[in-house]
Amino acid sequence: MNFGQRIFVAVASAAVLTLTLSACTLFDGTSSNAGVSQLNPVQQRAFNDTANAVRLIAGVESVSSSATESDGWGDEISLDVTVSPVVSDASMRVIAATLRSSFDRSELATVPVILTLRTDGAPNGTFEQRNFNLSDDAVVSDFSYWQEVQAAIGTELRMELSLSPQGDDRYLRFLSSPLEVAAVDTMDRFVENFDALAAVPDVNVDKSYTIWAVDGFQSTHTLPPVDVVTLVDDIRTIIPLNGNSAEGLLSAAGGESLEGVVVYWQPPDGVLPATEVSINRAKFREPDWRAAIDVAIRASEESDVSVQYIAGNSQFRLLTSACAGNVATTSDDEKFFDAVRDAGAPLAPDAAPGLCLQKF
Repeated sequence: MNFGQRIFVAVASAAVLTLTLSACTLFDGTSSNAGVSQLNPVQQRAFNDTANAVRLIAGVESVSSSATESDGWGDEISLDVTVSPVVSDASMRVIAATLRSSFDRSELATVPVILTLRTDGAPNGTFEQRNFNLSDDAVVSDFSYWQEVQAAIGTELRMELSLSPQGDDRYLRFLSSPLEVAAVDTMDRFVENFDALAAVPDVNVDKSYTIWAVDGFQSTHTLPPVDVVTLVDDIRTIIPLNGNSAEGLLSAAGGESLEGVVVYWQPPDGVLPATEVSINRAKFREPDWRAAIDVAIRASEESDVSVQYIAGNSQFRLLTSACAGNVATTSDDEKFFDAVRDAGAPLAPDAAPGLCLQKF
């Protein structure tokens, strides 16, 4: 599992297991705000003061709170904010500064807080912030990017800002289909409108670890080349993607294995294949074998791709290009490679059976 996949697993697990328990309305002295009641009186006062300060910012339409439970992130209190679709950058800058100042206070420094921001009229798309050390510029530009990519793709998206998994100055951005939206519908929009999506400027791409996770497809750091998107679109007509519904995320995160395909892409590093196609089946079945061969035939039209077909305890693997690392090969890999070749796949001269590994 590469670095991008490890990040994906951690965030995917948290995304799936987060459960909103309850919500409330405006903050005042008599409101019973979900989540806030678990704080001590000093913390409650500080949190409510923060919420009321945010509610007074121009463009903010409502503020409430909710309590969440997550095996990935731990128990959290969400500050749920709805803003106008045309909220200004200036107002977003004030929101960011207010939260950074408030959640750095001693009363709230140990409280696990998440900002869950929505725009009015789009209840499923969320802009979520767990890292309150970000600069105002970073928050404002990421919020603008979130709005622009939703407009480009033509559907609502979830964007999460969290601490760096590496403990460095970067931060983690995770963009995915909201749990309330069918992942396959998001993938349809992703494919149809990819050119417009890729054209959206992203000023923070080199300041963050960015992951796109859409219906069983994961892209690390940046959006992939269009030929990778075309490959994913073709593959899903052969075997359904293992989507980022709750069930699909659990599978990708290493829980109970669900059937389907997960495709990973990361910028080429000169050693490992940039694209990994992972076909997951509970057991070996002849129709699945043929479908896996068809996927490998399509993948063999592209360079720098690793195909893995996992059927119960068996694994069948091939590479569409030369590996600059070490190649691990089994008899099952050779069987799969021969079957793909015999089926007429346009295999390159340096294609080979097996799995490419880093040299250590």
